[in-house]
Amino acid sequence: MQSRRSPPIPINRILLAGRWKPQATIKNPETLTRYLEGCETLFNTYWVRFHYRQWSFDKALENTRTLFSCAKNAGVRKIIHISVTNPSEQDDLPYYKGKALQEKELRELGAAYTIVRLTLEFGKEDILVNNIAWTIRKFPILPIFGSGRYQVQPVFCGRPGEARSGSIRVCRINYH
Repeated sequence: MQSRRSPPIPINRILLAGRWKPQATIKNPETLTRYLEGCETLFNTYWVRFHYRQWSFDKALENTRTLFSCAKNAGVRKIIHISVTNPSEQDDLPYYKGKALQEKELRELGAAYTIVRLTLEFGKEDILVNNIAWTIRKFPILPIFGSGRYQVQPVFCGRPGEARSGSIRVCRINYH
């Protein structure tokens, strides 16, 4: 019996881009494109939580455009983009509006892609879940807004750079 699924991607052909220290720079698209050559899949986790000093939603969107363009020019076969639930270009909140614009850039790129919309991710450096846990520990009540019937599936996100396997190629991108 033959499978219609794509063959698995060799682990050494995966590229991860996110918030780690630089080995390639977003300010030099030619170098970044060369750095991306040979990678079949780009996992994009890059975004900013809020505007702070030189980090803005507009700058993050510009950096994302550059990253996606370099990936396409380098021949990256697929981009897996981590987004948020319910992004909208009409949203008044710049975080969600920016995520929607990021998705739009990816759709218009003309490359193969998958958009993953997580409802709640947490990890070692998490702020939201740690704040909720602190509130539960310190106060006798916890307000739950709405019906309380939320469809949330938390996902633990460890640090890919700390993977045990030495065969994973982790490319670190500098967005500053």
